[in-house]
Amino acid sequence: MADMVDVLDNPAARTVLRRGINLDVAQVPTRMHAYLIPWTEHEAETSHRARTLYMIASLMAIETKTTQPPPANLGVSLATASVRKVLAESTTQRLLTVLCRQRESTVHRHVARTVRILRSEGIGVDWVRLTCDVDAWPWGGDRVAARWARDYYRATLTNAARKQIDALTDAPTTHPADPAADTAEKENV
Repeated sequence: MADMVDVLDNPAARTVLRRGINLDVAQVPTRMHAYLIPWTEHEAETSHRARTLYMIASLMAIETKTTQPPPANLGVSLATASVRKVLAESTTQRLLTVLCRQRESTVHRHVARTVRILRSEGIGVDWVRLTCDVDAWPWGGDRVAARWARDYYRATLTNAARKQIDALTDAPTTHPADPAADTAEKENV
Protein backbone atom coordinates (compact mmCIF):
# COMPACT_ATOMS: atom_id res chain seq x y z
CA MET A 1 0.00 0.00 0.00
CA ALA A 2 2.94 2.36 0.56
CA ASP A 3 3.72 2.34 -3.18
CA MET A 4 0.04 3.01 -3.87
CA VAL A 5 0.36 6.23 -1.88
CA ASP A 6 3.07 7.32 -4.33
CA VAL A 7 0.76 6.55 -7.25
CA LEU A 8 -2.02 8.54 -5.59
CA ASP A 9 0.23 11.59 -5.28
CA ASN A 10 0.01 11.85 -9.07
CA PRO A 11 -3.16 13.83 -10.02
CA ALA A 12 -3.38 12.13 -13.44
CA ALA A 13 -3.23 8.69 -11.81
CA ARG A 14 -5.96 9.67 -9.33
CA THR A 15 -8.20 10.76 -12.19
CA VAL A 16 -7.73 7.48 -14.05
CA LEU A 17 -8.17 5.36 -10.91
CA ARG A 18 -11.39 7.18 -9.93
CA ARG A 19 -12.92 6.19 -13.26
CA GLY A 20 -12.68 2.53 -12.30
CA ILE A 21 -15.16 2.76 -9.44
CA ASN A 22 -17.80 0.01 -9.56
CA LEU A 23 -16.40 -1.47 -12.78
CA ASP A 24 -15.21 -5.01 -13.36
CA VAL A 25 -11.50 -5.30 -14.09
CA ALA A 26 -12.23 -5.96 -17.78
CA GLN A 27 -14.22 -2.70 -18.00
CA VAL A 28 -11.87 -0.23 -16.30
CA PRO A 29 -10.04 2.42 -18.33
CA THR A 30 -7.04 0.87 -20.06
CA ARG A 31 -4.62 3.29 -18.39
CA MET A 32 -5.72 2.04 -14.96
CA HIS A 33 -3.89 -1.23 -15.57
CA ALA A 34 -0.59 0.65 -15.86
CA TYR A 35 -0.91 1.85 -12.27
CA LEU A 36 -2.09 -1.45 -10.79
CA ILE A 37 -0.01 -4.03 -12.64
CA PRO A 38 2.65 -4.20 -9.88
CA TRP A 39 0.00 -5.59 -7.53
CA THR A 40 -2.11 -7.58 -9.99
CA GLU A 41 0.20 -9.00 -12.65
CA HIS A 42 -0.19 -12.55 -11.31
CA GLU A 43 -3.95 -12.28 -10.87
CA ALA A 44 -6.55 -13.27 -13.44
CA GLU A 45 -8.70 -10.27 -14.29
CA THR A 46 -11.77 -12.14 -13.07
CA SER A 47 -10.21 -13.12 -9.74
CA HIS A 48 -11.72 -11.87 -6.52
CA ARG A 49 -8.35 -10.48 -5.45
CA ALA A 50 -7.94 -8.46 -8.66
CA ARG A 51 -11.45 -7.03 -8.26
CA THR A 52 -10.63 -6.15 -4.66
CA LEU A 53 -7.39 -4.37 -5.53
CA TYR A 54 -8.99 -2.39 -8.37
CA MET A 55 -11.91 -1.39 -6.13
CA ILE A 56 -9.65 -0.28 -3.28
CA ALA A 57 -7.43 1.72 -5.66
CA SER A 58 -10.48 3.48 -7.10
CA LEU A 59 -11.81 4.27 -3.64
CA MET A 60 -8.44 5.52 -2.44
CA ALA A 61 -8.29 7.83 -5.46
CA ILE A 62 -11.52 9.57 -4.45
CA GLU A 63 -10.48 9.93 -0.82
CA THR A 64 -9.84 13.36 0.52
CA LYS A 65 -6.91 13.79 2.87
CA THR A 66 -7.75 13.31 6.53
CA THR A 67 -5.65 13.94 9.61
CA GLN A 68 -7.63 11.56 11.78
CA PRO A 69 -6.36 8.00 12.15
CA PRO A 70 -8.66 5.57 10.38
CA PRO A 71 -10.93 3.34 12.47
CA ALA A 72 -10.03 -0.32 12.90
CA ASN A 73 -12.38 -1.77 10.27
CA LEU A 74 -15.51 -1.00 8.28
CA GLY A 75 -17.75 -1.83 11.25
CA VAL A 76 -15.93 0.72 13.40
CA SER A 77 -16.06 3.28 10.57
CA LEU A 78 -19.85 2.87 10.45
CA ALA A 79 -20.05 3.16 14.24
CA THR A 80 -17.96 6.33 14.09
CA ALA A 81 -20.43 7.84 11.62
CA SER A 82 -23.30 6.93 13.93
CA VAL A 83 -21.64 8.17 17.13
CA ARG A 84 -20.62 11.46 15.51
CA LYS A 85 -24.18 11.81 14.22
CA VAL A 86 -23.04 12.36 10.64
CA LEU A 87 -25.24 9.43 9.64
CA ALA A 88 -28.36 8.27 11.44
CA GLU A 89 -27.95 5.13 13.52
CA SER A 90 -30.67 3.45 11.46
CA THR A 91 -28.70 4.24 8.29
CA THR A 92 -25.44 2.81 9.61
CA GLN A 93 -27.22 -0.30 10.90
CA ARG A 94 -28.89 -0.81 7.52
CA LEU A 95 -25.58 -0.38 5.68
CA LEU A 96 -23.93 -2.87 8.03
CA THR A 97 -26.73 -5.40 7.61
CA VAL A 98 -26.60 -5.15 3.83
CA LEU A 99 -22.80 -5.49 3.82
CA CYS A 100 -22.83 -8.53 6.06
CA ARG A 101 -25.27 -10.38 3.78
CA GLN A 102 -23.24 -10.08 0.60
CA ARG A 103 -21.91 -12.92 -1.50
CA GLU A 104 -18.52 -12.91 -3.16
CA SER A 105 -20.07 -11.69 -6.42
CA THR A 106 -21.73 -8.62 -4.83
CA VAL A 107 -19.48 -7.59 -1.94
CA HIS A 108 -17.33 -5.19 -3.99
CA ARG A 109 -20.28 -3.09 -5.13
CA HIS A 110 -21.71 -2.76 -1.62
CA VAL A 111 -18.37 -2.07 0.04
CA ALA A 112 -17.64 0.64 -2.54
CA ARG A 113 -21.05 2.23 -1.95
CA THR A 114 -20.62 2.19 1.82
CA VAL A 115 -17.10 3.60 1.69
CA ARG A 116 -18.20 6.40 -0.62
CA ILE A 117 -20.97 7.32 1.81
CA LEU A 118 -18.56 7.28 4.75
CA ARG A 119 -15.91 9.30 2.91
CA SER A 120 -18.49 11.89 1.82
CA GLU A 121 -19.12 12.46 5.54
CA GLY A 122 -15.42 12.66 6.41
CA ILE A 123 -15.21 9.24 8.08
CA GLY A 124 -11.86 7.51 7.56
CA VAL A 125 -11.27 3.98 6.33
CA ASP A 126 -8.29 1.72 7.05
CA TRP A 127 -7.38 0.75 3.48
CA VAL A 128 -5.06 -2.10 4.42
CA ARG A 129 -7.61 -3.68 6.76
CA LEU A 130 -10.40 -3.20 4.21
CA THR A 131 -8.28 -4.79 1.47
CA CYS A 132 -7.57 -7.81 3.69
CA ASP A 133 -11.21 -8.11 4.77
CA VAL A 134 -12.67 -7.97 1.26
CA ASP A 135 -9.91 -10.19 -0.12
CA ALA A 136 -10.81 -12.83 2.49
CA TRP A 137 -14.52 -12.71 1.65
CA PRO A 138 -14.68 -15.86 -0.57
CA TRP A 139 -13.53 -18.16 2.24
CA GLY A 140 -13.94 -16.00 5.34
CA GLY A 141 -16.74 -13.56 4.60
CA ASP A 142 -18.83 -14.86 7.48
CA ARG A 143 -15.99 -14.20 9.93
CA VAL A 144 -15.30 -10.76 8.47
CA ALA A 145 -19.01 -9.84 8.60
CA ALA A 146 -19.26 -11.06 12.19
CA ARG A 147 -16.20 -9.01 13.17
CA TRP A 148 -17.63 -5.90 11.49
CA ALA A 149 -20.94 -6.39 13.31
CA ARG A 150 -19.30 -7.06 16.70
CA ASP A 151 -17.01 -4.07 16.37
CA TYR A 152 -19.87 -1.83 15.23
CA TYR A 153 -22.06 -2.71 18.19
CA ARG A 154 -19.14 -2.68 20.63
CA ALA A 155 -18.24 0.86 19.54
CA THR A 156 -21.81 2.16 19.58
CA LEU A 157 -22.61 0.52 22.92
CA THR A 158 -19.37 1.78 24.43
CA ASN A 159 -20.35 5.29 23.35
CA ALA A 160 -23.86 4.85 24.80
CA ALA A 161 -22.35 3.66 28.09
CA ARG A 162 -20.07 6.70 28.16
CA LYS A 163 -23.07 8.97 27.68
CA GLN A 164 -24.91 7.27 30.54
CA ILE A 165 -21.91 7.67 32.83
CA ASP A 166 -21.56 11.32 31.81
CA ALA A 167 -25.24 11.86 32.51
CA LEU A 168 -24.86 10.29 35.94
CA THR A 169 -21.76 12.28 36.86
CA ASP A 170 -23.28 15.54 35.63
CA ALA A 171 -26.45 14.95 37.67
CA PRO A 172 -26.80 16.77 40.98
CA THR A 173 -25.55 14.74 43.92
CA THR A 174 -28.65 15.60 45.93
CA HIS A 175 -32.03 15.33 44.32
CA PRO A 176 -34.89 17.64 45.20
CA ALA A 177 -37.18 15.88 47.60
CA ASP A 178 -40.23 14.24 46.21
CA PRO A 179 -43.38 16.06 47.47
CA ALA A 180 -44.75 12.74 48.70
CA ALA A 181 -41.52 12.09 50.61
CA ASP A 182 -41.75 15.57 52.15
CA THR A 183 -45.27 14.83 53.39
CA ALA A 184 -44.26 11.46 54.82
CA GLU A 185 -41.25 13.02 56.57
CA LYS A 186 -43.39 15.77 58.12
CA GLU A 187 -45.88 13.23 59.40
CA ASN A 188 -43.09 11.29 61.14
CA VAL A 189 -41.92 14.41 63.01
